[in-house]
Amino acid sequence: MAPSFHRFALGLLGIVVAGAAVAAVFLQYGRPQEHTVASVPVVRPAAPPSLVSAGVPRPPPPPGPPSFAPDLDAIAAGAPVPRRTGWSPVETGSPATPGEGSKQEFIELVLPLALLANEEVLGQRMRLWDVLQRNNASSLTSEDRLWLAYVSASYDVQEGDLPELVRRLDIVPPSILVAVAAGSTGWNAGNDAGWRSLLRSAIAATQRKAVGSRAQSEERPAPLEAFRLYTKMVNTHPDFLSFRRARERLRHSSTPLHSSALTATLPRVSPGRLPGALAVFDLVSNQRLERFDFADLAPR
Repeated sequence: MAPSFHRFALGLLGIVVAGAAVAAVFLQYGRPQEHTVASVPVVRPAAPPSLVSAGVPRPPPPPGPPSFAPDLDAIAAGAPVPRRTGWSPVETGSPATPGEGSKQEFIELVLPLALLANEEVLGQRMRLWDVLQRNNASSLTSEDRLWLAYVSASYDVQEGDLPELVRRLDIVPPSILVAVAAGSTGWNAGNDAGWRSLLRSAIAATQRKAVGSRAQSEERPAPLEAFRLYTKMVNTHPDFLSFRRARERLRHSSTPLHSSALTATLPRVSPGRLPGALAVFDLVSNQRLERFDFADLAPR
């Protein structure tokens, strides 16, 4: 009986081992396989470009309307005066009692015109010196003689009297021109009646008819023309003889023309009831207008 039991036990053991082997194979190949997925690099979208780049300058703001008002302190220190030949009615006011602000605005408007009137006279004076040099060399042209005749008649000088023409063909310091305009208009650049009075007085004093004089009473008077005619009056009227002689002495001594040396030589009562020596002196000194006697216009 013992041999039968042993055979039974060995058979059972063989069945168990075979079952375990089959189970191992099933577990190895029967479960799902794991697949390795290759890593894909993450691509992030680029940041949008900045609207304000540090390397690119911002465009300048659109320019505003041009300003013609000069800086009076800068001009007194040597800055050029912006060119202008007049102004619009918007730029002028009509204050009942002009204050310091309105007086400064008046100077800003009127000073460029005074300098422009002087620039025209200086242009003629430079040409006169050129003609005189050619006259000394006996090389005057027919054009030179015609020009001398025209300028001599314009300044009431006898033809051929070149020293007197040199004495008369010269500027009036800008401070005096501005003071006369201020006294005539009451420091109001928009005072058409004041400008018209200055024009008429200068015309009457020089005994000349203004071109379009009839229209002057109907239209706005030209302040630049008023400065031109006042300068012509100073250079031709007998009441300003002392002024012209004092100015000539300054020229001979190579001294710059300034109002402090010339205001006292103006007539006490100017033709046409224009501001005389005392009034001009007060206006120049109170507003320190002599600061602008050496001002220059900006280049063309």
